[in-house]
Amino acid sequence: MRKSIALLGEYTPTFPPHASTDAAIKHVRNFLAIDITAEWISTEDIDQSLFDRYSGIWVAPGSPYKNMEKTLWAIRYARENKIPCLGTCGGF
Repeated sequence: MRKSIALLGEYTPTFPPHASTDAAIKHVRNFLAIDITAEWISTEDIDQSLFDRYSGIWVAPGSPYKNMEKTLWAIRYARENKIPCLGTCGGF
């Protein structure tokens, strides 16, 4: 079964931490031979359906976010519902 991760943040391909995040996911996918995808989601687009589509969230580097309130809501929802959540920015 394919797993998917929502990368929450304002993706900028020339921002080194974002390029490194993409590279880390590719490396893990290849090294562990796992079927996992990751998709960048703007913090403006966070809503309840996020958790219907993704197995977990990664709060990516690069704050300030367009919508910090929605980002904090997603973190809290993940925590309270035992959904995997990794943060490398946004107060983590």
